[in-house]
Amino acid sequence: MVFEFSKLVRDYPIGRAVAIKTDGYIDTVRVSGYQFENGTWYVDTEEGGIILLSRLEQMEVKPDKPASVREILSDVSKEICDNYCRFPECYEEEEELHEQKCGRCPLNRLK
Repeated sequence: MVFEFSKLVRDYPIGRAVAIKTDGYIDTVRVSGYQFENGTWYVDTEEGGIILLSRLEQMEVKPDKPASVREILSDVSKEICDNYCRFPECYEEEEELHEQKCGRCPLNRLK
């Protein structure tokens, strides 16, 4: 049981996206946790699925390629702009917002 869990954490760490191929279809899921019930390990996914570890090991699992630093910074910048920027509420027109604030935003250096 301990060996299985250490292998589970090493091969499927929380947050890792994996592409799972079953019956010719490829789904990408992200590991969000683990469960141990009735002597069996399960992998929880952010998409709400639960996969039996032994079943997961039988599938053709391919880890996603790691994102480049540029991609990560671009995603962070977009997340901040879309969800945390206070200026969109200050301007009626999007053009004026981009001219006054977005053009001079320090996050543009991350893109």
